[in-house]
Amino acid sequence: MNLDNVIKQTIEKRLAVAQKYDLEALRERLFKIKKTSIQNLTELRQKAVANLVRNGFTVFEAKDNEAAIQHVVQLVGQEKLIVKAKSNMLKELEINELATKKGWMMYETDTGDFIASLFHFHSDHPISPAMSFSKKEIAQKINEQYQTKLSDDPHEIVDWIRNFLREKFFRARIGICGANAISAEGQIILVENEGNLSLVTRLPQKTIIVAGIEKIVPHVEDGLQVINCASLFSSTAGKWAGYVSVIGSPSKTADIEREVIFGAQGAREVHVILVDDWRSEFAKTEFAPMLYCINCGACLDLCPVFLTSMEAVKVLDEKKNANCATCKYCTQICPAKIDWYKLTKMAREKFQSEGKAPPKTYEMLKNIREHGNPFGKVTGEIKELYCC
Repeated sequence: MNLDNVIKQTIEKRLAVAQKYDLEALRERLFKIKKTSIQNLTELRQKAVANLVRNGFTVFEAKDNEAAIQHVVQLVGQEKLIVKAKSNMLKELEINELATKKGWMMYETDTGDFIASLFHFHSDHPISPAMSFSKKEIAQKINEQYQTKLSDDPHEIVDWIRNFLREKFFRARIGICGANAISAEGQIILVENEGNLSLVTRLPQKTIIVAGIEKIVPHVEDGLQVINCASLFSSTAGKWAGYVSVIGSPSKTADIEREVIFGAQGAREVHVILVDDWRSEFAKTEFAPMLYCINCGACLDLCPVFLTSMEAVKVLDEKKNANCATCKYCTQICPAKIDWYKLTKMAREKFQSEGKAPPKTYEMLKNIREHGNPFGKVTGEIKELYCC
């Protein structure tokens, strides 16, 4: 990966978006939607379940990740071939590891995820999982694994991936994905660039949609605002995404004597798994704003820590939290106006009080108390520096 090019392209896209849209107005609107949604999560969840069922979806409320996993296993049944679209919820469930354990042939259908899977690479970036691989490396890996003779022309690589996956789409009877938003009125809102998500939710007979309850918003218009911001603030910033889908029910037709028949050209069954796990309790804590996140990846696009290590800072991970350089870029760019800087500092204070902060933190505090500076007793040149 050429970091200079990545940074240059990101800045150019950000400037172009800022000239076309009132980004602060968009951020404020999304912030209000997400804040209201999380504050009223219990009520919205109940409405969403009732309306999804009324609209023809089959809904399962998973109290934790294990319950969600077991329900996925039950829905897959004896099937082996599964097509999968990008989903951070499925990543949290470690669905790929489950597929290996169960002997499923689960294919990543997002181009970036497909490439990352070839390298057995787990990316922290929600939008650009293959950004660390060059076109030469990608072509070489495909040639090695599938005995092809691709050049490193990106067009040729994408054409090969398209043709390889197309046959899987038509044979698979199970499609699995996440959701960008779910309205309490009973609709699933999805956004994508490639068209693979549309195929995952339409071609197989059974679609399984797995989403955290924090994805629920009051109205379908609110869901469209979520994807509007996801499009404009993501690493593909500058324009709306290629495809936006609002799924209001399983595929159906009433063209024969007005009788409603499910499974016309799209999925006959659409199963929605709403995962709680830690979310409902987390919404009551001081860290609740983290649930406003729409997984656009904007916070990572110019994050110095991520760009140099390919590992994201994790606010509530005592080790990865300490990696944060506190530059505040993530706070300034977040479309949901999440104050990641404040949350990071809050978590550090929590870790410190619980004895979970990095050892150097306690050494620094001890030195300040005993010597009035973080370095301890200074007799010569300072050889070791500390950061916040």
